[in-house]
Amino acid sequence: MEEGTHRKKMFLRPLLRQIHFPFTSFPNKKRVGRERGLKLPPVPHSSDETRNCFHFTPAFCGVVHCGRVLGVELVAEAVRDARANAELNCIDNCEFFAGRAEDALPSVMARAGGDQLVAVVDPPRAGLHMRAITQLRNTKKVKRLIYISCSPASAVKNFVDLARASSKTLRGAPFTPVRAVPVDMFPYTKHVELVVLFERESEATLKSPSDEHFTMDDDKEIKIENNDNSEAALDYGKWKWTCGAKLIYAPLRLGNRETIKEHLSIASEIKEKLPKFFAGFDLVGQEDLGKPLKDFLPELIDASDEINYFFHAGETNWFGTNSDENLADAIVLGAKRIGHGYALIKHPVLMEEVKKNNIALEVNVISNKVLKLIEDSRNHPLASFLANGLPVVLSSDDPGLWDAEPLSHDFYVTFVGVASKHADLRLLKKLALNSLYYSSISNKDRIVHEFNIRWTKFIDDIVRGKW
Repeated sequence: MEEGTHRKKMFLRPLLRQIHFPFTSFPNKKRVGRERGLKLPPVPHSSDETRNCFHFTPAFCGVVHCGRVLGVELVAEAVRDARANAELNCIDNCEFFAGRAEDALPSVMARAGGDQLVAVVDPPRAGLHMRAITQLRNTKKVKRLIYISCSPASAVKNFVDLARASSKTLRGAPFTPVRAVPVDMFPYTKHVELVVLFERESEATLKSPSDEHFTMDDDKEIKIENNDNSEAALDYGKWKWTCGAKLIYAPLRLGNRETIKEHLSIASEIKEKLPKFFAGFDLVGQEDLGKPLKDFLPELIDASDEINYFFHAGETNWFGTNSDENLADAIVLGAKRIGHGYALIKHPVLMEEVKKNNIALEVNVISNKVLKLIEDSRNHPLASFLANGLPVVLSSDDPGLWDAEPLSHDFYVTFVGVASKHADLRLLKKLALNSLYYSSISNKDRIVHEFNIRWTKFIDDIVRGKW
């Protein structure tokens, strides 16, 4: 903020990166918390005047680094203020338009030149209209997109549509999320802003029609090509490991019973057309805010004979709520694995059922700490799970969000911070083998045999000082 005087009255003038913003058209919006700055993913520098930046709200967009800025905003007053702010700061490479993004985009896109466009979108809580998504996907000269979301949970659908495979409607190459920055602008509330940088996939890197894949058109018809679900050999330097990849269809735990019925129908169709590739079904999303499994029991029971379940359940600190009681429904529905299971420690009877039915718990130690379920890893329920001999596999949840290596860091934190001080290599081997035993891969015996050979060689190398 810049302090000044005018006619003996004090005034405060908002200042951001040496650009003044005295005109704002949102008198009814109140911000809570301290003033704070946000470092957005960088907009590419270019001296080329044909490089454009599309900006859908009056929020800051690195105008000094863009050849041209075109902004669209629904509120007409905000557009007038944006023009006044541009004139005040002697910025002449910006144009602002009033209207809905989905309506204004075609004409705004037509005004843009160049073939390296950057789009910055800051939609309302409901997210971008599908027409706007379609326009962005089909405008191939939009190479990068920065999505600012005030409701990450509702933005997921937009993220899926931006990243989904090309179809008759979404003709342009998909966008890939490459960086995400959460910003807590509303302390002590559940509201978190999320800034995600997407980059357009190169046409050259997209799969050829001969590659095995499936896509889903807007009419929900599943298209499958080359249904040859052979296992792939992956080469990691000197290590070559034969493994497989399978799909757990996992929509959000939102909507009503008809929505879940439709999702289960899609899962059934995928299984019918890709039986070797399809593993099962899950419902994901924050349990404290989403619908509990019991809301969809009739639909889930009807499909349980045909589809394997891998449910997220019990990822909460609460006791006696829908979130922790999801554990009981997951067990009753015959889940093969339970994601997180953090609250299971408070339900000894359910712990016995998990052990008796050999249901694996997918434990995410670092994720639980990042999400503030626990402060000290030594107090994680996993210690009790291990002590009581429950089937456990380690998972990483979303390691890219906190710059962790998939599995490696979770194994380390588990061994050093959670497990007994008497634990040794046998625990690490057991956890690694559990990942195979409780997976849905084919030919487990062969994979386990190959693992044991490599484990023996690993131990021999350590004894001989090769590590």
